[in-house]
Amino acid sequence: QQTGLPVADTDTAVDWAQERGDVINGRKVLYPGWDLAEFFQTYKITQTATLTVAIAPDNAYDTLIATLNAAQTSIQIESHTFENIGIMNALLNARSRGVSVTLLMEGSPPGGASDQERYICQQLEMAGGACWFMINDASRDIANRYKYIHAKFILIDDQQVIISSENLSPNSLPYDDKSDGTWGRRGILLITDAPGVINHVQTIFDRDLDLTNHRDITTTTNAIGTPPPGFIPATETGGITYTVRYPQPSTFSGQFAMEIVQSPENSLRDVDGLLGLVNRAGAGDSVWVEQLGERPYWGSNPSDDPNPRLEAYIAAARRGASVRILLDSYFDNPNSVSGNTATCTYVNQIALDENLSLACRTTNPTGLGIHNKMVLVQISGKGYIHVGSINGTEQSSKGNRELALQIQSDDAYALLAELFGSDWGYEIYLPLMFKDYIPPARYVLISEVLYDPIGPDDAEFIELTNPTGQPVDLSNYALGDAVNRTDFEDTRRFPAGTTIAPGGTLVVATAATAFKAEYGVNPDFEILSTDDSVPDMIDDLTWGDPNALLQLANGGDEVILRNPADQIVDAIAYGSGQIAGQSSCALVATSNHSLERYPSWRDTDDCTADFRDWPFPNPGALP
Repeated sequence: QQTGLPVADTDTAVDWAQERGDVINGRKVLYPGWDLAEFFQTYKITQTATLTVAIAPDNAYDTLIATLNAAQTSIQIESHTFENIGIMNALLNARSRGVSVTLLMEGSPPGGASDQERYICQQLEMAGGACWFMINDASRDIANRYKYIHAKFILIDDQQVIISSENLSPNSLPYDDKSDGTWGRRGILLITDAPGVINHVQTIFDRDLDLTNHRDITTTTNAIGTPPPGFIPATETGGITYTVRYPQPSTFSGQFAMEIVQSPENSLRDVDGLLGLVNRAGAGDSVWVEQLGERPYWGSNPSDDPNPRLEAYIAAARRGASVRILLDSYFDNPNSVSGNTATCTYVNQIALDENLSLACRTTNPTGLGIHNKMVLVQISGKGYIHVGSINGTEQSSKGNRELALQIQSDDAYALLAELFGSDWGYEIYLPLMFKDYIPPARYVLISEVLYDPIGPDDAEFIELTNPTGQPVDLSNYALGDAVNRTDFEDTRRFPAGTTIAPGGTLVVATAATAFKAEYGVNPDFEILSTDDSVPDMIDDLTWGDPNALLQLANGGDEVILRNPADQIVDAIAYGSGQIAGQSSCALVATSNHSLERYPSWRDTDDCTADFRDWPFPNPGALP
C-alpha cells in the first residue's frame, strides 16, 4: 500500500491479490481495462477552495439545478441510473444554451433500465446530448470493466465537480413544493471548485468513457433501447410527511485537505482513505456512520470473512472512540442474516459484552429510506467528512466503479454531525394524526432560566435538557445572550467532551458558590470561576464584548444555544428581549421565579406557550 510495488516473493498464495485469507489486500479480482497502476493510491491534495454541502431530500435538488443552470460550456455526468425529469429539463435547457451534455451510465442496473431512463436519454439525444452505457455482452465477447458503474458525479465547465451519494432519481431529489414538507431519501451532495479534485475526477471520467481503448461502452440504442410508443414519464415527486430541516445548502471557503477515494482501485486501503482515517480515532474521538447498508460480514461469518469497514468502526470503539452506526430500515430485510438489522444485532452485542461506547440502529428519517454513504470522524477536535457512493459490500469496494470525497472541515463536520444527530433520533412512519399534537424536540432545549434571584445575581442559572433518546455531544456548543457578534453581551462555549444524557439536564450557573449556597449542590458549569471543582464555561471572544459576563438582565434579555457552526439550536427571549421569528415571554411576577419549559420536551418557538412563570426554581429537575 505504501509504495504500490509488488510484495516480496514467498512462493506462496499470500503473494497474490487473489489470496483469500486477507480481506483487505486479498480476495480481489482484476479485469482487463482497469487503470489500477494509475489509481492505486488515493489522491490527496490541500487547496484553497469553496465547498457546498447540499442535503437530500431537503435542498439537494434545488442546489443541483442552480448549478446546472449556471453551466456555460460542458456538463459531464457519471451515474448509476437517471430517472429524474426535472434534471432532464435542466440538461435540455443547457443544450439550448449550447452547453455540451455527456452522460455515462450503467447498462445493466439491478432490475434493468427503466422506460423512464430510456425516455430521458431519447430526449437528450434528440437535443444533441449524448448518453453512453457500460455493457456486458457475452454474445459479442464484450466484458464490462466493472460489475456496476455506481459512482455519482458531475463535472461542470472544468470549474466545478459534484460528488454525491445519490443517483439522478426523483426519490432522492424530489422537486415538489417543499413548503408543506416533502418525502424522499436521505443523502448528501458535495460541490467544490478545488482544481486538483476537478482534474482527478475528470481523469476518472476520461478513463471510464474511453471509446478508443474500450469496447464495453455503447450507445443508448445498443444498450437499453427506446421507450415504448406513447410513453408518458412520471413527473410527480415528493410528498408532505417529512418536514424540511435544511431549506438552503451551506457553503464554506478556506483551505481544505481533501482525499479522493475510489473503487475498485483503492477504497480498501487501511493506511489512508476511509479505513486509514477511522484507524486514527481513539479515546475522546468520535466516528458516526450514516449508511444505506453495512454487511455484518463479507461471507459466511465475521471471523473468517470480516467486513473490514465495520470491524474498523468497532476497533475505534475499542480504542475509546464514541461510535454510532445509523443504517437504513426502509430497504432492509430484518430477517436477512446479512442485512442491516443483523449488523446492528452483531454490533450492539459487542458493545454490551465489552462495555463500549458503540451503538447501531436502523431508521428511516425522511420517508423513503437512508441512501446516504457518509462517515463523520472527529479526531483531536478536528472534523472530517467522507461522502460518496461506496456501500458496505465487498463488491462495492472491489468490483464497482465508485467515488467518494474525504475532507477535513470543522464547519462541514459540524453541519453534518447535527444532521446525523437529528436522523439518529428521528424516524418517519405512516402518518398518524393527532389534533394539535407537537412531538418532542429532536435537539437540546433550554428548559429553565432564573434571571432574577433573590439577592446577588450570582445565583442565576440556565438549565438545558435533552429530550431525545440518545446522548448529545455539546463540545464547543455556545450558550449566551449575544444575538449578534458585536453586541455588548457574552457567549460561552462548553468544553470538549461535554455530553448531555437522554432525558437528562445540565445546569450552568453564574457562580458555583452562590448557586450551592442556594440549592445545596454544585451546578455542572459556572461562569465566574468561584469553585475549582466546577468546570468553567469557555469565553468566546469572537462573540459579544470581551469585557462582558454572561449575566441576564432583569428587564429583558435573550438566552441562545448555538451548535459549533454557530447555528441556533434553541433560543428564548423575555421582557424587552427579542429573537427573530419567536414570541417573547413576559417578565416573571416577582424575584426568584424562574421561566420553566412545560412540558420540558416541547418547543414551538413561542415562549408564552412553551414556558411558565414558576415560583419554585428547581435546577437539575424536570417538571
